[in-house]
Amino acid sequence: MARIAKSELLSRLEGAGTEFAEIAIADGGSAVVTTRGARILGLFPGAADDATNALWTNPHLDGLLRGQLRDWDGEGMGSTGGERLWIAPERSFYYYHPETFADWFCPAGMDPGHYRLSNHDEPEVVFENIFDLEDIRNWRVYRNVRMERRFEALANPFRRDRKVKAILSNVQYVGIRKTDSIEVPYAPSDTRINLWTLALLDPGPVGSVGTVVIPVRPETQAIDYFGGLTKQRLIVHSDHVAFRIDSQAVGKVGVRPEDLALVRRAQIAAFLPTTDKDSLLLVIQRSLDIPHNQSECLDEAKANPDGPKGAVQANNNGPGADPNSPYKRFGEIEIQMIAASQTPDKRRMAVTAVSDLLAFEGSREDILALGRGVLGVKEISLFA
Repeated sequence: MARIAKSELLSRLEGAGTEFAEIAIADGGSAVVTTRGARILGLFPGAADDATNALWTNPHLDGLLRGQLRDWDGEGMGSTGGERLWIAPERSFYYYHPETFADWFCPAGMDPGHYRLSNHDEPEVVFENIFDLEDIRNWRVYRNVRMERRFEALANPFRRDRKVKAILSNVQYVGIRKTDSIEVPYAPSDTRINLWTLALLDPGPVGSVGTVVIPVRPETQAIDYFGGLTKQRLIVHSDHVAFRIDSQAVGKVGVRPEDLALVRRAQIAAFLPTTDKDSLLLVIQRSLDIPHNQSECLDEAKANPDGPKGAVQANNNGPGADPNSPYKRFGEIEIQMIAASQTPDKRRMAVTAVSDLLAFEGSREDILALGRGVLGVKEISLFA
Protein backbone atom coordinates (compact mmCIF):
# COMPACT_ATOMS: atom_id res chain seq x y z
CA MET A 1 0.00 0.00 0.00
CA ALA A 2 1.05 3.62 -0.34
CA ARG A 3 2.77 5.10 2.69
CA ILE A 4 -0.03 5.64 5.19
CA ALA A 5 -0.81 9.08 6.63
CA LYS A 6 -0.66 9.58 10.37
CA SER A 7 -4.33 10.53 10.61
CA GLU A 8 -5.37 7.36 8.75
CA LEU A 9 -3.21 5.09 10.89
CA LEU A 10 -4.59 6.55 14.13
CA SER A 11 -8.15 6.20 12.83
CA ARG A 12 -7.64 2.54 11.94
CA LEU A 13 -6.05 1.73 15.29
CA GLU A 14 -8.88 3.42 17.15
CA GLY A 15 -11.48 1.72 14.98
CA ALA A 16 -10.04 -1.71 15.79
CA GLY A 17 -9.75 -0.92 19.49
CA THR A 18 -5.98 -1.36 19.40
CA GLU A 19 -4.04 0.09 22.34
CA PHE A 20 -1.30 2.49 21.27
CA ALA A 21 0.74 5.46 22.43
CA GLU A 22 1.95 8.47 20.48
CA ILE A 23 5.40 9.92 21.13
CA ALA A 24 6.03 13.51 20.05
CA ILE A 25 9.54 14.49 18.99
CA ALA A 26 10.78 17.93 20.04
CA ASP A 27 12.54 18.46 16.71
CA GLY A 28 9.44 17.84 14.66
CA GLY A 29 7.82 14.49 13.99
CA SER A 30 6.12 11.76 16.00
CA ALA A 31 5.97 8.00 16.43
CA VAL A 32 3.09 5.61 17.12
CA VAL A 33 3.85 2.49 19.17
CA THR A 34 1.35 -0.33 19.68
CA THR A 35 0.93 -2.76 22.54
CA ARG A 36 0.25 -5.45 19.93
CA GLY A 37 3.75 -6.68 19.12
CA ALA A 38 5.36 -3.73 20.94
CA ARG A 39 6.05 -2.23 17.55
CA ILE A 40 6.90 1.20 16.26
CA LEU A 41 4.06 1.00 13.78
CA GLY A 42 4.29 4.61 12.64
CA LEU A 43 7.35 6.84 12.24
CA PHE A 44 6.39 10.27 10.92
CA PRO A 45 8.88 12.95 9.89
CA GLY A 46 7.03 16.25 10.25
CA ALA A 47 4.29 17.24 12.66
CA ALA A 48 1.34 17.53 10.26
CA ASP A 49 -1.61 15.12 10.51
CA ASP A 50 -1.05 14.18 6.87
CA ALA A 51 2.62 13.30 7.48
CA THR A 52 3.26 9.88 5.95
CA ASN A 53 4.80 6.81 7.55
CA ALA A 54 8.49 6.20 6.98
CA LEU A 55 7.87 2.48 7.65
CA TRP A 56 5.94 -0.18 5.73
CA THR A 57 2.34 -0.87 6.75
CA ASN A 58 0.66 -4.16 5.88
CA PRO A 59 -2.17 -3.48 3.39
CA HIS A 60 -4.26 -5.97 5.43
CA LEU A 61 -3.69 -4.11 8.69
CA ASP A 62 -7.38 -4.10 9.66
CA GLY A 63 -7.70 -7.87 9.31
CA LEU A 64 -4.69 -8.42 11.54
CA LEU A 65 -5.85 -5.95 14.19
CA ARG A 66 -9.32 -7.55 14.29
CA GLY A 67 -7.98 -11.10 14.50
CA GLN A 68 -9.24 -12.10 11.05
CA LEU A 69 -5.73 -12.92 9.77
CA ARG A 70 -2.78 -14.74 11.32
CA ASP A 71 0.53 -12.97 11.69
CA TRP A 72 3.25 -14.21 9.33
CA ASP A 73 0.84 -16.39 7.36
CA GLY A 74 -0.53 -15.56 3.91
CA GLU A 75 -1.84 -12.00 3.85
CA GLY A 76 -0.52 -11.64 7.39
CA MET A 77 3.09 -11.93 6.21
CA GLY A 78 5.09 -9.08 7.70
CA SER A 79 2.53 -8.84 10.51
CA THR A 80 1.26 -5.28 10.95
CA GLY A 81 4.48 -3.69 9.69
CA GLY A 82 6.68 -1.07 11.32
CA GLU A 83 9.73 -1.86 13.44
CA ARG A 84 9.86 -5.02 15.55
CA LEU A 85 12.07 -6.84 18.05
CA TRP A 86 12.88 -10.49 17.46
CA ILE A 87 15.39 -12.94 18.88
CA ALA A 88 18.21 -14.76 17.13
CA PRO A 89 19.76 -16.97 15.90
CA GLU A 90 17.02 -17.59 13.38
CA ARG A 91 18.10 -21.18 12.78
CA SER A 92 17.42 -22.14 16.42
CA PHE A 93 13.99 -20.61 16.89
CA TYR A 94 12.21 -20.21 13.51
CA TYR A 95 12.60 -23.54 11.66
CA TYR A 96 10.80 -26.78 12.41
CA HIS A 97 13.75 -28.51 10.72
CA PRO A 98 16.75 -26.34 11.59
CA GLU A 99 19.31 -28.79 10.25
CA THR A 100 18.12 -27.94 6.72
CA PHE A 101 16.62 -24.48 7.33
CA ALA A 102 13.24 -25.97 6.39
CA ASP A 103 9.64 -25.09 7.36
CA TRP A 104 10.04 -21.52 8.62
CA PHE A 105 7.57 -20.08 11.14
CA CYS A 106 7.45 -17.18 13.58
CA PRO A 107 7.07 -18.01 17.31
CA ALA A 108 3.71 -16.40 18.15
CA GLY A 109 4.57 -16.01 21.82
CA MET A 110 7.35 -13.67 20.78
CA ASP A 111 5.58 -11.87 17.92
CA PRO A 112 2.97 -10.55 18.25
CA GLY A 113 3.25 -12.01 21.75
CA HIS A 114 1.14 -10.88 24.68
CA TYR A 115 2.69 -7.55 25.48
CA ARG A 116 1.18 -5.27 28.07
CA LEU A 117 1.70 -1.54 28.41
CA SER A 118 3.48 -1.19 31.75
CA ASN A 119 4.34 2.51 31.60
CA HIS A 120 2.87 5.39 29.60
CA ASP A 121 4.37 8.30 31.51
CA GLU A 122 6.91 10.69 30.02
CA PRO A 123 9.62 10.25 29.00
CA GLU A 124 9.26 6.51 28.29
CA VAL A 125 6.63 4.15 26.94
CA VAL A 126 7.30 0.62 28.21
CA PHE A 127 5.94 -2.75 27.08
CA GLU A 128 6.52 -6.17 28.65
CA ASN A 129 5.97 -9.70 27.31
CA ILE A 130 6.39 -13.04 29.14
CA PHE A 131 6.27 -16.25 27.09
CA ASP A 132 7.72 -19.73 26.58
CA LEU A 133 10.30 -20.18 23.85
CA GLU A 134 11.34 -23.39 22.11
CA ASP A 135 14.91 -23.78 20.92
CA ILE A 136 14.20 -26.45 18.33
CA ARG A 137 17.80 -26.87 17.27
CA ASN A 138 19.00 -27.66 20.79
CA TRP A 139 15.92 -29.54 22.00
CA ARG A 140 15.13 -27.05 24.77
CA VAL A 141 12.15 -25.05 26.01
CA TYR A 142 12.79 -21.87 27.96
CA ARG A 143 9.94 -21.00 30.33
CA ASN A 144 8.83 -17.51 31.32
CA VAL A 145 11.15 -15.65 29.00
CA ARG A 146 10.73 -11.93 29.61
CA MET A 147 11.17 -9.26 26.93
CA GLU A 148 10.84 -5.55 27.58
CA ARG A 149 10.82 -2.61 25.18
CA ARG A 150 11.31 1.02 26.22
CA PHE A 151 10.67 3.80 23.71
CA GLU A 152 11.52 7.46 24.13
CA ALA A 153 11.77 10.51 21.91
CA LEU A 154 15.25 11.20 20.55
CA ALA A 155 16.40 14.69 19.68
CA ASN A 156 18.21 14.87 16.35
CA PRO A 157 21.61 13.31 17.15
CA PHE A 158 23.30 15.20 14.30
CA ARG A 159 22.08 18.69 15.24
CA ARG A 160 25.59 19.79 16.32
CA ASP A 161 27.43 18.04 13.48
CA ARG A 162 29.06 20.82 11.46
CA LYS A 163 29.12 18.68 8.32
CA VAL A 164 25.32 18.55 8.11
CA LYS A 165 24.03 21.31 10.42
CA ALA A 166 23.04 23.61 7.55
CA ILE A 167 21.14 20.83 5.80
CA LEU A 168 19.05 19.86 8.82
CA SER A 169 17.00 23.05 8.69
CA ASN A 170 15.76 21.98 5.25
CA VAL A 171 14.60 18.45 6.12
CA GLN A 172 11.96 16.91 8.38
CA TYR A 173 13.05 14.59 11.18
CA VAL A 174 11.79 11.96 13.62
CA GLY A 175 13.79 9.74 15.95
CA ILE A 176 13.13 7.11 18.63
CA ARG A 177 15.54 5.52 21.09
CA LYS A 178 14.79 1.88 21.89
CA THR A 179 16.06 0.14 25.02
CA ASP A 180 15.33 -3.56 24.67
CA SER A 181 16.03 -6.40 27.07
CA ILE A 182 15.53 -10.12 27.42
CA GLU A 183 15.80 -12.43 30.43
CA VAL A 184 15.80 -16.22 30.13
CA PRO A 185 15.37 -17.74 33.62
CA TYR A 186 17.37 -20.83 34.59
CA ALA A 187 18.92 -21.08 31.15
CA PRO A 188 22.10 -23.19 30.87
CA SER A 189 25.33 -21.24 30.56
CA ASP A 190 25.78 -22.40 26.96
CA THR A 191 22.48 -20.78 25.85
CA ARG A 192 23.02 -18.76 22.65
CA ILE A 193 20.49 -15.98 22.16
CA ASN A 194 20.50 -12.31 21.16
CA LEU A 195 18.06 -9.51 20.36
CA TRP A 196 17.42 -8.53 16.74
CA THR A 197 15.83 -5.26 15.63
CA LEU A 198 14.20 -5.08 12.18
CA ALA A 199 12.58 -2.09 10.46
CA LEU A 200 10.23 -2.87 7.57
CA LEU A 201 10.45 -0.42 4.68
CA ASP A 202 8.21 0.42 1.75
CA PRO A 203 10.14 0.54 -1.55
CA GLY A 204 7.13 2.20 -3.18
CA PRO A 205 4.76 1.04 -5.92
CA VAL A 206 5.79 -1.58 -8.47
CA GLY A 207 8.75 -0.25 -10.40
CA SER A 208 10.12 1.82 -7.51
CA VAL A 209 13.52 1.05 -6.05
CA GLY A 210 15.19 1.77 -2.72
CA THR A 211 18.89 1.59 -1.85
CA VAL A 212 20.31 0.29 1.43
CA VAL A 213 23.73 1.67 2.38
CA ILE A 214 26.01 0.07 5.01
CA PRO A 215 29.25 1.97 5.74
CA VAL A 216 32.20 -0.44 5.71
CA ARG A 217 35.98 -0.63 5.65
CA PRO A 218 37.95 -1.19 2.42
CA GLU A 219 38.05 -4.73 1.01
CA THR A 220 34.88 -5.81 2.78
CA GLN A 221 33.29 -9.00 1.50
CA ALA A 222 29.52 -8.89 1.97
CA ILE A 223 27.72 -12.02 3.14
CA ASP A 224 25.06 -13.44 0.81
CA TYR A 225 22.69 -14.96 3.38
CA PHE A 226 20.36 -16.82 1.03
CA GLY A 227 22.58 -17.20 -2.03
CA GLY A 228 22.11 -15.94 -5.58
CA LEU A 229 22.72 -12.19 -5.15
CA THR A 230 24.02 -10.58 -8.35
CA LYS A 231 25.80 -7.30 -9.04
CA GLN A 232 22.44 -5.89 -10.13
CA ARG A 233 21.35 -6.18 -6.48
CA LEU A 234 24.53 -5.93 -4.43
CA ILE A 235 27.54 -3.66 -4.98
CA VAL A 236 30.51 -3.48 -2.62
CA HIS A 237 32.22 -0.09 -2.84
CA SER A 238 35.42 0.93 -1.05
CA ASP A 239 33.51 2.59 1.81
CA HIS A 240 30.01 1.09 1.72
CA VAL A 241 27.86 -1.82 0.66
CA ALA A 242 24.84 -0.94 -1.52
CA PHE A 243 21.86 -3.31 -1.64
CA ARG A 244 18.76 -2.99 -3.82
CA ILE A 245 15.27 -3.26 -2.30
CA ASP A 246 12.42 -3.44 -4.79
CA SER A 247 10.47 -6.60 -3.80
CA GLN A 248 11.26 -8.22 -7.12
CA ALA A 249 13.48 -11.01 -5.76
CA VAL A 250 14.14 -12.56 -2.35
CA GLY A 251 17.61 -11.77 -1.04
CA LYS A 252 19.51 -10.89 2.09
CA VAL A 253 22.93 -9.38 2.71
CA GLY A 254 25.01 -9.20 5.89
CA VAL A 255 28.20 -7.46 7.00
CA ARG A 256 30.59 -8.77 9.65
CA PRO A 257 31.19 -6.50 12.65
CA GLU A 258 34.91 -6.57 11.80
CA ASP A 259 34.09 -4.89 8.45
CA LEU A 260 31.92 -2.04 9.74
CA ALA A 261 33.33 1.44 9.13
CA LEU A 262 32.99 2.57 12.75
CA VAL A 263 34.58 0.39 15.41
CA ARG A 264 31.91 -1.21 17.59
CA ARG A 265 29.10 0.81 16.04
CA ALA A 266 26.51 -0.37 13.54
CA GLN A 267 24.80 1.94 11.07
CA ILE A 268 22.51 0.88 8.27
CA ALA A 269 20.48 3.27 6.13
CA ALA A 270 17.87 3.10 3.39
CA PHE A 271 17.20 5.76 0.76
CA LEU A 272 13.62 5.44 -0.43
CA PRO A 273 11.50 7.16 -3.07
CA THR A 274 8.50 9.29 -2.15
CA THR A 275 5.47 10.38 -4.15
CA ASP A 276 7.49 13.48 -5.11
CA LYS A 277 10.19 12.47 -7.59
CA ASP A 278 12.39 15.31 -6.36
CA SER A 279 12.28 14.13 -2.72
CA LEU A 280 13.79 11.23 -0.80
CA LEU A 281 13.24 9.49 2.50
CA LEU A 282 16.21 8.38 4.60
CA VAL A 283 15.71 5.77 7.36
CA ILE A 284 18.61 4.84 9.66
CA GLN A 285 19.05 2.12 12.27
CA ARG A 286 22.11 2.37 14.52
CA SER A 287 23.48 0.81 17.70
CA LEU A 288 26.61 0.53 19.84
CA ASP A 289 25.41 -2.72 21.43
CA ILE A 290 26.56 -5.11 18.75
CA PRO A 291 28.84 -8.15 18.59
CA HIS A 292 32.48 -7.17 18.10
CA ASN A 293 33.76 -10.23 16.26
CA GLN A 294 32.74 -13.53 14.71
CA SER A 295 32.83 -15.44 17.98
CA GLU A 296 30.11 -13.13 19.33
CA CYS A 297 27.89 -13.31 16.20
CA LEU A 298 25.13 -15.94 16.33
CA ASP A 299 23.02 -15.68 13.16
CA GLU A 300 24.22 -18.13 10.52
CA ALA A 301 23.80 -17.63 6.79
CA LYS A 302 21.43 -20.12 5.21
CA ALA A 303 23.61 -20.34 2.09
CA ASN A 304 26.78 -21.04 4.11
CA PRO A 305 26.09 -21.90 7.76
CA ASP A 306 29.77 -22.50 8.50
CA GLY A 307 30.85 -19.22 6.91
CA PRO A 308 30.98 -15.65 8.23
CA LYS A 309 28.07 -14.13 10.17
CA GLY A 310 26.76 -10.59 10.03
CA ALA A 311 25.94 -8.04 12.71
CA VAL A 312 24.15 -5.79 10.21
CA GLN A 313 21.73 -7.18 7.63
CA ALA A 314 19.30 -6.06 4.94
CA ASN A 315 16.49 -8.10 3.43
CA ASN A 316 14.48 -7.76 0.23
CA ASN A 317 11.16 -9.61 0.22
CA GLY A 318 9.87 -10.91 -3.07
CA PRO A 319 7.95 -13.67 -4.85
CA GLY A 320 8.36 -17.19 -3.52
CA ALA A 321 8.61 -20.51 -5.34
CA ASP A 322 5.24 -19.86 -7.00
CA PRO A 323 5.60 -16.55 -8.88
CA ASN A 324 1.80 -16.30 -9.18
CA SER A 325 1.22 -16.37 -5.43
CA PRO A 326 0.69 -12.99 -3.74
CA TYR A 327 3.49 -11.67 -1.60
CA LYS A 328 4.21 -8.54 0.43
CA ARG A 329 6.30 -5.69 -0.95
CA PHE A 330 8.79 -4.65 1.70
CA GLY A 331 12.46 -4.52 2.54
CA GLU A 332 14.14 -4.55 5.94
CA ILE A 333 17.15 -2.99 7.64
CA GLU A 334 18.31 -5.05 10.61
CA ILE A 335 20.83 -5.11 13.45
CA GLN A 336 21.83 -8.27 15.30
CA MET A 337 22.65 -7.03 18.79
CA ILE A 338 24.99 -8.35 21.46
CA ALA A 339 24.29 -11.81 22.88
CA ALA A 340 22.85 -12.51 26.31
CA SER A 341 25.21 -13.65 29.07
CA GLN A 342 24.77 -15.33 32.41
CA THR A 343 23.98 -13.06 35.34
CA PRO A 344 26.28 -13.06 38.40
CA ASP A 345 23.81 -15.15 40.40
CA LYS A 346 23.78 -17.70 37.53
CA ARG A 347 19.97 -17.78 37.62
CA ARG A 348 19.32 -16.35 34.15
CA MET A 349 20.75 -15.32 30.80
CA ALA A 350 20.11 -11.63 30.14
CA VAL A 351 21.07 -8.67 28.02
CA THR A 352 19.95 -5.08 27.42
CA ALA A 353 20.67 -3.34 24.12
CA VAL A 354 20.04 0.22 22.96
CA SER A 355 19.38 1.22 19.36
CA ASP A 356 18.06 4.26 17.51
CA LEU A 357 15.59 4.48 14.63
CA LEU A 358 15.72 7.75 12.68
CA ALA A 359 13.98 9.11 9.60
CA PHE A 360 14.57 12.23 7.50
CA GLU A 361 12.60 13.52 4.53
CA GLY A 362 13.51 16.31 2.15
CA SER A 363 14.76 17.15 -1.29
CA ARG A 364 16.81 14.55 -3.11
CA GLU A 365 19.87 16.80 -3.02
CA ASP A 366 19.62 17.48 0.72
CA ILE A 367 18.95 13.87 1.71
CA LEU A 368 21.89 12.56 -0.31
CA ALA A 369 24.17 15.22 1.20
CA LEU A 370 22.87 14.38 4.67
CA GLY A 371 23.44 10.68 4.05
CA ARG A 372 27.03 11.25 2.94
CA GLY A 373 27.70 13.36 6.01
CA VAL A 374 26.19 11.17 8.72
CA LEU A 375 27.27 7.84 7.21
CA GLY A 376 30.80 8.97 6.32
CA VAL A 377 30.42 7.84 2.72
CA LYS A 378 32.13 9.80 -0.04
CA GLU A 379 29.60 9.19 -2.79
CA ILE A 380 26.21 7.49 -2.84
CA SER A 381 24.93 6.08 -6.11
CA LEU A 382 21.32 4.97 -5.81
CA PHE A 383 20.03 2.01 -7.78
CA ALA A 384 17.32 4.32 -9.16
